[in-house]
This record gives sequence, C-alpha cells and structure tokens, in this order.
Amino acid sequence: MSIPMPTTLQRFYSLFPLHMYEQEQVLPTSFFFSNVSPEASEAGGYQVEDIAPDATLFIHPPSNPNQTLLSSDIECVKWQAYLALRGIPGGVKVRWDLANEGAVGGRLPNLFLPVPKRLAKKEKSGEPSKARMRGELLEGKRIPSWVNGEIGKATGGEEGDEELEGYKDKDAQNESKAWIALLEGDVHAVFTATAPTPSILTKITSFDLSNTREKPILSTTFTGVSSMIPPFGSTAALEPILGRYKETIEALSVRLSHDRWFLGSRNGTALDAIVFSYLFAAMESSNTQVREEVCKWANLVAWEKRVRKMVENATSLRGSV
Repeated sequence: MSIPMPTTLQRFYSLFPLHMYEQEQVLPTSFFFSNVSPEASEAGGYQVEDIAPDATLFIHPPSNPNQTLLSSDIECVKWQAYLALRGIPGGVKVRWDLANEGAVGGRLPNLFLPVPKRLAKKEKSGEPSKARMRGELLEGKRIPSWVNGEIGKATGGEEGDEELEGYKDKDAQNESKAWIALLEGDVHAVFTATAPTPSILTKITSFDLSNTREKPILSTTFTGVSSMIPPFGSTAALEPILGRYKETIEALSVRLSHDRWFLGSRNGTALDAIVFSYLFAAMESSNTQVREEVCKWANLVAWEKRVRKMVENATSLRGSV
C-alpha cells in the first residue's frame, strides 16, 4: 500500500519538473545544415549538395586568432598539423566554441564528421531523420583510423597505405615510435616545467569540482597540459629537463639533415606533425632558453617555418552556426 505524498510537497516538487534527454552529444542542427539554400528549405527538404562535406576540428582557441588559427594548446596543434600534412580533402576546418568539459572524453581536440553525402537525401516526409542530422564526434585517439580510411579511399586502397601510415617502410614506422616517445617525454617535460604557475586568485576562481580531470591552461606560453602527461613537477629542477630537451633538439636536427620530411617519408606523417607542434610551441614560447635552443639549428627553423605555412594555408575557420 503506497502512502500519498502530502499536497505541500507535491506543490514544491512541481516547481522543479524533471526532463529526460537523450544521452548523446548533439550539436545544433544549424551547424550541420548551415549551407542549406532558401529554395531547398522552402521545398521542405535538403539536397545532397546543400550539406557541407568537410570535417571540423574543435580546438582550444589560438592565442591571437587575428594572426594565426593554430591553437594555443600543443595537443590541438598536433592534430591540426596531422590532418593538414596527411592531405585530407577540403583542408582543416576549425572551431573553438566547444568547451573542454563538453568534448568526447572530456578533452579537446575533437573531430566532427558531418553527415555523409550519400545519406543526405530528401525524405518523403520532407524532413531529415534525427540520425542524419547529428553526424559523429571523434576524440583524438580515433582520428588516425578515420584519416587512414580517407587516405585509403583517395588512393584506391593501395596495399600498405593504411598499415604504414604514410611512412616509407616498416623500419621507418618503428623508428617513428621511438622518436614520438622521446618527444612526448623529454621535449614535453620542458613545456610543463616552464609553464607559468597560476596565482592564488586564479586557483580560487577556476575551482573545479573534478579532482581527476586536468584543466588546460590557455595562455601565450604553451603548456601542453592536454597531453597524456599530467602537469606535475612544478618544483622539479629545471636544468636536467633543459639538458635532455637540448639533446633531443640536437638529435632532431641531425636526423632531419636536409630532408624534406623526417625518416625520408614522401609526405608528412604523424611524426612530422608532432615534431612541428613542439617546434612551433618552442618558437612561440616566452621562455628564452626554450626558444633559443631551437633557433640554434638552421634546418629546424627553416623546416618549422615551411611546415607552419603549409598547416596555416590548409586551415580555415568554420563559420558560426
């Protein structure tokens, strides 16, 4: 036998109605159909050519959007460069109106894949289905699989294209893993160690209820805090970290020599994208030691400048919804 709720409580709870929403990340419909023509809209349907086919990368905002569209976060720059250097059709479209907390996995960047053209057909009802309006949002670790698939389609699925990920052979692919581990360790550490310490006021005003999710620090000084390495070690001695950083930069210069791409690849690879992100961060760093160490090596400076131009030329801002 159930006991009825008192009338007073019923009135109180009625002030706070419960709404149930689907547990999916759904971006505004206007984002997906921003290119719909007035004629198609009035006709009650969406034509195949009306839907923008380009993928969009959600990133942390650039430090100065008037000068560059490259993010102020190292992790985002890595993926901007990766998409640009792998030659994705349509270039790299970017936006920064998605909060880090709202990203898939709670971490930017995220890559939005629009509705495939072949699915964007006018339906009898005159309205597209909900599934076709949403598309898909990918976290960073899923981007390479999508890119390899797109490259495979563009090359007609030639044998080895996807397996080698753009490297000239298996040995180069294996060597790239060692270089990436070195960069994510010794080079990344210097940006973490030289990151500015937030003031007490900043810590109070940016209080986060989550103790497990790191909060990115967006400033003109690259922190790289959205990578897999947590921003610990603020009291660590800087000299040993700078020593390993200098050794790695010198090794990069020697390995690159006069080649166009690292490890003799015909085109840019994931390794080139990661190297560029750190060289770009170093050249933009407010720390003199970090910046000048790269400037000592003429081939790295020239390479960073050339790749920066390529990535910036391939990057454009997705219009507002």
